[in-house]
Amino acid sequence: MAPPALKDFNPSLGGVECSFSECRDATTGYTLGLKQPYAATDKTVCSRVCLIGGRLTRVKNLERYDNPEKRTGRRKVHAKFAKSYYSEPVCSLHKKVMCTKNKDFHHGNCQKFRNKQAGGKAAHCEQENCHVQKKVDCVAIIPPFMKDTAHKVLGADLSAYTNECRHAINPCDTVALYM
Repeated sequence: MAPPALKDFNPSLGGVECSFSECRDATTGYTLGLKQPYAATDKTVCSRVCLIGGRLTRVKNLERYDNPEKRTGRRKVHAKFAKSYYSEPVCSLHKKVMCTKNKDFHHGNCQKFRNKQAGGKAAHCEQENCHVQKKVDCVAIIPPFMKDTAHKVLGADLSAYTNECRHAINPCDTVALYM
């Protein structure tokens, strides 16, 4: 699934817009929800595709390379991509989580293990084992404090804002930390 269109993204509405987000039973492929509750599955896979921006990605003194391949010409981004020293990169996030339930989980035996009592085993304490994969990419570098959607503020041609991502230095690094 593709992230939402940049031209329609409005970072002032909370900073996150997802085009896809759901969890499925990894064995059957059925969507989890009312008919297939999470508790009824042993293996779950969840996926989310989002654009993230606004206050969530605000960076002070964002820098760029004039020649990113050689990592030379380091300087602050042009005023077109910043306002009062701040920029708001728009980042795309694709996050996948796969969880497998521990068939040996037992609350009572886990409590015994924690209390160092007989019969308790560490194997009983993990409810599930989850693996997370995240892919975060820069989509555009825009000035902050936008009050409307990107195309109305920046114009119809967003190419300069999207191209600046290739030059910006780590514009979306913090997104992977909290999403």
